Amino acid sequence: LGGMQALVLDEVDVMFLDDSFDLSVIGGAAPAATQFLFVTATLPVAVADQISKEFPGVKKLWGPGLHKIAPQVEEVLVDCSGPMEEERNEETAFVRKRDMLVQNLLKHQVRRSLVFCNSIPTCRKVENALRRADRSGNRWQILAYHSAVNPADREKNLGIFSSRVERPLVMVCTDRTSRGVDFDMANVEHVVLFDFPRDPRENVRRVGRTGRAGRTGRVTALVLGKQVGLARSIMEGNSKGARVHPVPN
Repeated sequence: LGGMQALVLDEVDVMFLDDSFDLSVIGGAAPAATQFLFVTATLPVAVADQISKEFPGVKKLWGPGLHKIAPQVEEVLVDCSGPMEEERNEETAFVRKRDMLVQNLLKHQVRRSLVFCNSIPTCRKVENALRRADRSGNRWQILAYHSAVNPADREKNLGIFSSRVERPLVMVCTDRTSRGVDFDMANVEHVVLFDFPRDPRENVRRVGRTGRAGRTGRVTALVLGKQVGLARSIMEGNSKGARVHPVPN
């Protein structure tokens, strides 16, 4: 690293929250005049404080999109709780969300859709459900992007998703796709939150996959039970241009 002049670290909020990330090793090998650039769309106050402590005199540049949803993104909430008299358990919840997912994908037949799940098992179930809903394979092509898919196949699926579209592409994914994947050249027109994210920051990341570079986008959130009120309040804040987290000082 002796000839390095600048180092850009993206997704720095995750790096600084990960105890296994040792920046001091890189810093110790870099020339004293190296410029460090830390980039992120979501920045917890604790991380901002840590960077300020470790890099005295750091210059902070807050962009207008920090902790915010792009104004050209339309968010739609779908309550999948079901009638009170019906049985409510994990399986019936999945069935209701599955049915609404299929309905929405058929109603909004766009070139590229991302379907976010909170876990790999749910991704698998959604992938299988969508394939059963299109046994002829004429409606859409299903792709997967999560850590249970080997790296070579992940890159292959990403390449297909980013290439010229012959039929609608639906990528079922975890938050692995909400970070570090560039969709600016492959417009994602529809994001479906099959599972509502556990952390509001990840909601910003997932929603941020659509409506990029000034384009319009649509987000459909499939929620149930206590998630309904939380999702509604977040979406109302988004529509008013509010931030999901305060901007660090």
